[in-house]
Amino acid sequence: MKRYDMIVVGAGPAGLSAAIEAAKKGMHVVVYDENAKPGGQLFKQIHKFFGSKEHKAKIRGFHIGEELLAEAASL
Repeated sequence: MKRYDMIVVGAGPAGLSAAIEAAKKGMHVVVYDENAKPGGQLFKQIHKFFGSKEHKAKIRGFHIGEELLAEAASL
């Protein structure tokens, strides 16, 4: 049986972000989602986000999703 320090339910932006931050702290994390592919609603968003650069302004949602997936995979 595999054991994890943290189980995240939902592989949308919030779930992926939580898993990434936990993994950065050295936790052994697994993410479960009802869909076959992670990323959630970000991959449906083709518009550019508003706000500050820290909050991904002028970046399309699916690009943010790709960044989250790449970071999660690397951890």
